[in-house]
Amino acid sequence: MGEHPGLFAVPHLWWFAVDPSFARQGVGSKLLRLVEEEVIKNTFKSPGVSLGTAKEHPWLVEMYERKGYVQAKEKHLAEDYTTVFLYKKLNEVPSLS
Repeated sequence: MGEHPGLFAVPHLWWFAVDPSFARQGVGSKLLRLVEEEVIKNTFKSPGVSLGTAKEHPWLVEMYERKGYVQAKEKHLAEDYTTVFLYKKLNEVPSLS
């Protein structure tokens, strides 16, 4: 686990952003899909990925939900800051039957 692990036994994206000059061009969405599919799913063979974002941010939680993430837990970290931890299923866990 890294310095900022998530709450689940899957890779956790701790810091994800693109330069503001690339805003609204789809660069962030393409990069996130690439990381999810090629690195986390195909290389790490992980069943999912987690990330955390500020509950107080006006649109980030909803943006990640549109990308398939679901809210899993909240953690109050400071007087005016709560992290929302989100999880996205990437691989089906094979059945043992």
